[in-house]
Amino acid sequence: MRRFLSIVSRMSFTALHSRTLYVSVAGDDGGDGSSSHPLASLVRACDVARGLRKFGEVSSKERIIIELGHGTYRLSSHLELGTMDSFAEYKGVGSVVSGGIELRGFKELDVQPVKVPLDRVAAKSIQELVA
Repeated sequence: MRRFLSIVSRMSFTALHSRTLYVSVAGDDGGDGSSSHPLASLVRACDVARGLRKFGEVSSKERIIIELGHGTYRLSSHLELGTMDSFAEYKGVGSVVSGGIELRGFKELDVQPVKVPLDRVAAKSIQELVA
């Protein structure tokens, strides 16, 4: 019985000392990050988490959990995480964070490759790269 109480008290402590921000591909970056009004981007979630800590709404001892909903989150710029983010925890099953660009509309062409002679400088540069 004592062991059970210990586990419950630890779970309660964790629940009381953490803040969760929710992110969804169907969210809105104007939302508050709650489960009913999730944010749309990981970048915005990090900004909100930093603001919570900076303005004292979350203490340095509390954890901030950023929970990503299922889907692909595309980054239009770099995402830099620093020491201020060291207390954030990122969760997300079935979530993909991508900095790439999705390419569509390719068509297979039925053409033969063209052979073009290279000058000596270009050929040497290619050999150095391959070696």
